[in-house]
Amino acid sequence: MRVCFRLACAVVALVAATGASSVAKAALCAEWSRATEIGRFDPEKIDESSGLAVSRRFDVLYHNNDSGTGPEFWVSQRDGSNARAVKIKDYVPKDPEEIAIGICPGEKKKTCLALADIGDNTERRKNVAIFFIEELEKFPSEVSPFGVARFHYPDGSHDAEAMALLPNGDFVVVTKEGTLLRPTRPAGVYRARAVDVA
Repeated sequence: MRVCFRLACAVVALVAATGASSVAKAALCAEWSRATEIGRFDPEKIDESSGLAVSRRFDVLYHNNDSGTGPEFWVSQRDGSNARAVKIKDYVPKDPEEIAIGICPGEKKKTCLALADIGDNTERRKNVAIFFIEELEKFPSEVSPFGVARFHYPDGSHDAEAMALLPNGDFVVVTKEGTLLRPTRPAGVYRARAVDVA
């Protein structure tokens, strides 16, 4: 299945024109509670959990390791125990940064994991990709992607580490601007809309 997306872009302003102080106050907690440990990841398996998603259907967590890992994602119990890898067929990751859960492209009744291979520290990638995997109660050792969205930014390459899958199936990528070669710039927010599923 091929998923086609049309991209739109908006630059994030550091301070909103109005109401910035009230938004900031509303977002802060009035009081912090003491930290409580509810579990641990096995660092031999998940050494850099760049992305983490909580299933709404099952009592599990989904993880993806950052660059340098194999073509896989991880499933664990809510406390991080019993983590196991699920291999993704025809997936050659370059720099996976995020994982999310939402509806599958073109299938509102199915739930998919969205693995975002969007990292680009040197800002040289011609395109980035999001792999959609149908969520199952019990994953086999290997799965085929439900669909793959490959896209490029309308204004050149960007590094990104954050992605959100919206309730309607669109997704939003937030860039991390600035490298050793370029000065830091305002982050960009890119929204992709599914316009066709073939």
